Amino acid sequence: RGALMFFQIDQLCKSDHMYQYSLETFSVVFHKGLNKAGKSSSEQQRVDDLLESITETIFAFTSRGLFEKHKLIFSTMICLGILLKKGELDVNHVTFLLRGPKKQSERAAERPDTVQEWLPEASWVAVQALAEVQGTTPAFDTLPADVCDGKRWKDWCESEKPEEEKMP
Repeated sequence: RGALMFFQIDQLCKSDHMYQYSLETFSVVFHKGLNKAGKSSSEQQRVDDLLESITETIFAFTSRGLFEKHKLIFSTMICLGILLKKGELDVNHVTFLLRGPKKQSERAAERPDTVQEWLPEASWVAVQALAEVQGTTPAFDTLPADVCDGKRWKDWCESEKPEEEKMP
């Protein structure tokens, strides 16, 4: 976990050149996290306590020095890194989430007339690309047809706060 945290922190300089953290500083904070972890009766509990303590200590230390606009980015970096390391996320799903669809494939169908007026071309390409991502729960293979049928996706996309609405 320590290596994962250090290399995520090291990536922060890509957001702003002011974020420079030395290995020595990281080591001091890391050891504080080790010392904060309480005693445990079992070996597994001790490992879990150490992981939690180290993660919280390093996160708190680093977050204090970040601009507000970068705190959510850092939180996401750490969260995705930990979940990927644990094997709880598929790297292809994370890549799609962060980068979106690759170039429009030749197989991509043209936008149907039912979505022409309200769904931009780039969004239609993204819908089709999402349908091709394997191993998602729920599966998105029927998404293009669902978007074309009916008015519920249009209403949801055009609502003022779609993130607060129930998805179609």
